[in-house]
Amino acid sequence: MYVLRERVGERMALNKYFRKDKLTGLPCREWFLKKMMQLSANDNYALIDFDINQFHIFNSIYGFLQGNIVLKRIAAVLRKSCEEGELCAKAENDRFLWLIKNLNKYQLQERILKFD
Repeated sequence: MYVLRERVGERMALNKYFRKDKLTGLPCREWFLKKMMQLSANDNYALIDFDINQFHIFNSIYGFLQGNIVLKRIAAVLRKSCEEGELCAKAENDRFLWLIKNLNKYQLQERILKFD
C-alpha cells in the first residue's frame, strides 16, 4: 500500500511539473498544446510565438540571476495581457506562446502594441 501511495504521489508531482514552468509559474508548452487542441474549431485565434533575441548574450554578460528576473517580468506582463478565453505559456528557455481569440488584424496589432 505504501508503494502505491508513493507512486501516486510521484505521478501527481510529475503532472504538476508538466503543467507549470518552475521559474515563471506560467503553464508549460505541453499544457498549452493540450488546451489548444480542446478549443472550438469555429473560433478564430492568432498564435503569437515569441522569444528574446540573443538572450544567451544577456545571460553571459549579466548572469543567469538577472536573466531569470527578465523572464519572470515577461511572464508577468504576458499573464496580465492574457484575457479570458486566451492561453499563454512558457514554451522553453526564453520562448513564450500566446493564443489570442477572435480579433481582426487591426485589433490584433493593437493588442500586440499594448504588450508592456
